[in-house]
Amino acid sequence: MTRRTSAIFLHSIPLTVALLLTGVFAGSATQNAYEPPLLLPILSTIFVAGLPLAVALLALRSYVEQGTRVLVLFGIGLVAPAMGTLLAGWGLVANGPNFLVTVHNVGMLLGGACQLAAACLLVTGSPTRTPLTRNAALRVGLGGYAGSALLVMLVAALAAAGRTPLFFASPGGPTPLRQVVLSAAALCYAFGGVLLVGLYGRTGMAFFALYANALLLNATALGAAAVVEAPGDPLSWVGRGAQYAGSIYFVATLFVQTGPARREGTSLPGYLSELLRAHLDAQVRYRTGELLALNERLRKEIAEREHLDAELRASEERLRLAAEATGFGIFSYDLQSRSAHWSAEMLRLFGVPPGGDIVLDAGFVPLTVHPGDRDRVAALVASWTSPGATGIIDTEFRVRWPGGETRWLRARGRVTFESGPRSAAVRAHGIVQ
Repeated sequence: MTRRTSAIFLHSIPLTVALLLTGVFAGSATQNAYEPPLLLPILSTIFVAGLPLAVALLALRSYVEQGTRVLVLFGIGLVAPAMGTLLAGWGLVANGPNFLVTVHNVGMLLGGACQLAAACLLVTGSPTRTPLTRNAALRVGLGGYAGSALLVMLVAALAAAGRTPLFFASPGGPTPLRQVVLSAAALCYAFGGVLLVGLYGRTGMAFFALYANALLLNATALGAAAVVEAPGDPLSWVGRGAQYAGSIYFVATLFVQTGPARREGTSLPGYLSELLRAHLDAQVRYRTGELLALNERLRKEIAEREHLDAELRASEERLRLAAEATGFGIFSYDLQSRSAHWSAEMLRLFGVPPGGDIVLDAGFVPLTVHPGDRDRVAALVASWTSPGATGIIDTEFRVRWPGGETRWLRARGRVTFESGPRSAAVRAHGIVQ
């Protein structure tokens, strides 16, 4: 078992346990509820608020030092649910379960959306350094954190005043709106976690493995909360336990980098920033390599096409020289579009000046054909182009030049037809001597 495979196995144990317990307790009717008044607020303050906020502050420091905006999104994704859980837990006694559910779920939805957005930016390799001074970056980061916290606080104030849509009815339980919001939040965390798992598979960076498990544990917690029948029942504590474990994983993303940061002689925020920058540079190198490979293929195709064009031009030149040496002209005529190609020698044989055109009548007979041969040539052309004919062109005829001189010519060639029986003639091509 490789080191990376072992790490994936170990990291999947808490998530697997949470999923198994969720499956065991989901849908099981129980009257046993354990919900001491202060236990939930205290645990939420420690695990769901305190630990993620500490990580968010470190992400802010990294953003100020390094300037990658994805760090701010990760931080907001921690601040919003931390604030929502903090307000919900301590406001439960005074404002009831609807307040708890509303504030907590809205905070988780905002946090999940930010985490998913940050993961998408990492996968696409699009986050870039913001050209800001440290003070300006600090204002941007604090503004994002404060904005998300104030939004959650506004929802809490409205929920306490009874001015938000109902998320939880007593009796009755969760409303459809609450289920939609909670499900959307769970999907955001789940998809974000899956994207980071993919990044871990490509880079082997422990940061992505740990952070992915944090997101997936939060997704499991929200999934369990969606099917909880009563606050304080075993399933609700399974979900809370998964969320607490997720917070521990958020913190673990920091501690796993502490040793390497110390060995590099840099601060933890600086090391995390450079770690992220290294990943983005790897993304750039990967995509640059793809572009270089594509350019190389295009270069080879262009070289091959130029070689074929050169060969074609050489072949045409040899044919032209042969035509001049032997005195035959070359023709190719599209019988449907009535477009033609006449070689220079062909024009000369028909008494047409260079750059001119051999004009045909409606029956595809050149107007310069001698009047005494016109009817015979017209009958031959009709027989060559009629459906089912062999299409073999072989005849002699006279042409009259503009000065009145008469010349004998011989035409040899073939008429091609569309595919299928009794098909129409498409093109005539051959030589004239």
